[in-house]
Amino acid sequence: MIWLALLIPLFAVAILAIFYNKHMVVAEYAIVFLVPIFCIVIGKISSTYSQTHDTEYWNSYGIKAVYEEEWDEEVPCRHPIYETETDEDGYTTTTFVGYEHLYDVDNHPPKWYLQDNIGEHIGIDKNFFESVCKIWNMRQFQDMRRDYHSIDGDAYITIYDKEFEHVIPLCKIHSYENRVQSSKSVFNFDEVSKEIKSQYTLYDYPPQNIFGFSPILGGDNSGAVLKL
Repeated sequence: MIWLALLIPLFAVAILAIFYNKHMVVAEYAIVFLVPIFCIVIGKISSTYSQTHDTEYWNSYGIKAVYEEEWDEEVPCRHPIYETETDEDGYTTTTFVGYEHLYDVDNHPPKWYLQDNIGEHIGIDKNFFESVCKIWNMRQFQDMRRDYHSIDGDAYITIYDKEFEHVIPLCKIHSYENRVQSSKSVFNFDEVSKEIKSQYTLYDYPPQNIFGFSPILGGDNSGAVLKL
């Protein structure tokens, strides 16, 4: 129904053209017509997004951790050099004499990350990487064969040893479009009140982060959480 609002600026322009055409210019017609249309379109997009935006939780597990050392590389660039001279009459001439240098040096700091079984990379720190190496009992050198400038950074990797007890579970929050929840005829559940939550001991999803999440809602059994 919101698209019917587009008729309002159309009628407004028609009325101005009929009764006030001698007092209007093209730019004023454009403002009266385009500004409301822009606001209506933005309102429609925002409304649709707020009603269809939903959150889902993706579970995965780490399969490889990587530590890449610091390294640098040459990036092609040119910094021209000019000389300026002024003659006796006050005229100034500028002459190109060459380039200061033909490349810059980009430095890449060290980084640590964990790769999961669905191909995503999660940033970690040095201590976490070293702990994963101990859990999986592996720390292997890998020559990156980089085209470097002065710092030849290589890498160290550790790979999941396939032992279930050594798995590193991950939980990531993703957003997606859920049009079903905005359809009142198909998905018309009542809001769950605080009284109903208390009556049936219902729980909301707790705040999540990638490594620290609880697979059991409402429980306080650390042993069961660890196994899950």
